[in-house]
Amino acid sequence: MTQYARKILGAIDTLILNSGMLNTLPFLDSIQNENDEREMFDIIESIFRSNVMGHIYITSCLLKDLIQTKGRIVVISSVAAKIPAPTRTLYASSKVNVSFSLSFLFFSPSRLLIFRFV
Repeated sequence: MTQYARKILGAIDTLILNSGMLNTLPFLDSIQNENDEREMFDIIESIFRSNVMGHIYITSCLLKDLIQTKGRIVVISSVAAKIPAPTRTLYASSKVNVSFSLSFLFFSPSRLLIFRFV
């Protein structure tokens, strides 16, 4: 995917991270029996895979390009990271992770990348 982007776009100087997958069921209310526990774990895993790991993966793949071009990363999170709704706890927790962890994972004092959290 990143090779295709480089081929079509040329030098990568901006990365916009904007993904969101949510579950609108209250966390505890959605677990009624043991079968629901496995299904709920699958939902949790898919939300974090999309909302957190997707950002980390694509950033890791394009980080050298962004450093070479002195590019920027724009992270679009959610107000849910600061004000979670009772029916969106999983979504909110994934967005908290996005808002705070990306800057720590990829920050290097010797290389300045501009992170802009929207």
